[in-house]
Amino acid sequence: MKNIDRLREENDRLRKELAFSTRLINAVRDGLWHRDLSTGHLWISPQWGQPLGYSKEDLPTNFEELLKLIDPLDHVCVRAAADRHLRGETAEYDCTFGLWSRKHNGYRIMRSRGVADHDARHLAGTDTDITELQQGSEKMRKSLKMFELIFANIPHLIVVKNREGEFLFGNKAILNFYGEASLASFVGKMDKHYNKNKKEVAAFLRDDRWVIEHRRVLLIAKEQNHDSKGKRHWLSTIKAPLVNDDGTVDVVVAATFIDDVIALENRLETTRQRNRRHREMAGLAKQLSHKLGTRILTLENAVELLPSPDEGRKEAVFNAIEDVKRFSEDFEKLGAATRLEFKSGNLVATLKHALDPHQVSGVEITLNGQPLRTLRADDSRFDLIADHRKLGDVFDELASNSVRWRKLGNPHRITIQIKREEPPSGPIVGMMGMMMYVPAADLGLTRAELRIVFEDNGPGINKTLRAKIFEPFVSGRSEGSGLGLAIVKEVIEAHGGKIALTSAPGAGARFEITVPIDLNKQSK
Repeated sequence: MKNIDRLREENDRLRKELAFSTRLINAVRDGLWHRDLSTGHLWISPQWGQPLGYSKEDLPTNFEELLKLIDPLDHVCVRAAADRHLRGETAEYDCTFGLWSRKHNGYRIMRSRGVADHDARHLAGTDTDITELQQGSEKMRKSLKMFELIFANIPHLIVVKNREGEFLFGNKAILNFYGEASLASFVGKMDKHYNKNKKEVAAFLRDDRWVIEHRRVLLIAKEQNHDSKGKRHWLSTIKAPLVNDDGTVDVVVAATFIDDVIALENRLETTRQRNRRHREMAGLAKQLSHKLGTRILTLENAVELLPSPDEGRKEAVFNAIEDVKRFSEDFEKLGAATRLEFKSGNLVATLKHALDPHQVSGVEITLNGQPLRTLRADDSRFDLIADHRKLGDVFDELASNSVRWRKLGNPHRITIQIKREEPPSGPIVGMMGMMMYVPAADLGLTRAELRIVFEDNGPGINKTLRAKIFEPFVSGRSEGSGLGLAIVKEVIEAHGGKIALTSAPGAGARFEITVPIDLNKQSK
């Protein structure tokens, strides 16, 4: 009786375990399988076939029948994965393959995993349909790749830094900005390794730490930074905290170039200042009346003191009259300096026409290292749209001043250098991260210019006079009107250009002029 009771108890236990296993098999959504390696028999759970459109009667009963449902391209992979596991080379059998689905009329991506017993007589495991997961992962991978390409190639400067200011990541734009060939040589460095301006570097670090400590976004509308060549740039910057999985915080910095915005603001301010100067012309007219009155009084006194014809006195009268005429003409030119008539022309031709009369005995004028009179005016690099008559007046005035202040006894040389400066090309990110390059000028980012350096070997200009040389009525000669260089500055700025003087006593005078090539302006 005891043996019968023990058998009953064992039978009940086995029935319970079988019921539990059955419930467990039915609850599992993955397909279960068991392969008897001795007989070749294959058992597959109903959950394996139902999602694929197979009934219980359709399920394969051996490995060869299963292979008929597996993508032929994956047969080698399936066999090799099983063999490696059975030889003890891997802890488990793991393989991904395509399995034909009658329901979907196509292959589904299955991940099969299993474990063999220690005698390698049985292999059991599960098959999981990962098609949607794989497709979603592939879509995500493509999306991430696209964003990585855009992120890497976007023309804005993007960099990630830690609290110490060390660079953790940077895109191509920041690498180019700092002259680095690769990300590997960039990571670990800091702003101070590239920017020698300590105040700027300190400001960068202060703002970075504020963002990290407060975990808030910081917008800096306008700040400066210097590239690897030491050139200053204006940037609009946004800094945001980046919280890592371990709770530490870094800062993401994205900066946009606004050099052209600042340049436009400066040009607008220059225009406003010029307009204010024009309004001040009425006040200058009073000074003109005063100077004219003084000259006229000189004439009257000279005439009254002529008891009889006197050649010396007559000459003084004539000189005074000519002085008044020159001053009046110069004042008229100053008022008309901004009324331009734009035409296409060549700057070399303009220079030759304006400076030929100055090539007198003892005066040598060269342009880009060659005598001016021998140059041909057909180099298209120096074509520009401008008021060439007024530009000619500019160089005539500069040459006249130069010759007037020449050192006696020395050969006088006027040296002119012209250089065409093109704007850099700017990157534009296209769809799917594809790149194309277009001239930045076409985007309105900057402009092509002619840079002219006009210098001589004269005595130079003293510091006091140099500080206000372009102001009206400032002259180093008692007989001068003081309007010549003021007119020069007005004409150059009316063309959208700039003029600056660099000179030291005994080292000659040096004027640097920039003029846009294509002004796209209307006559004023």
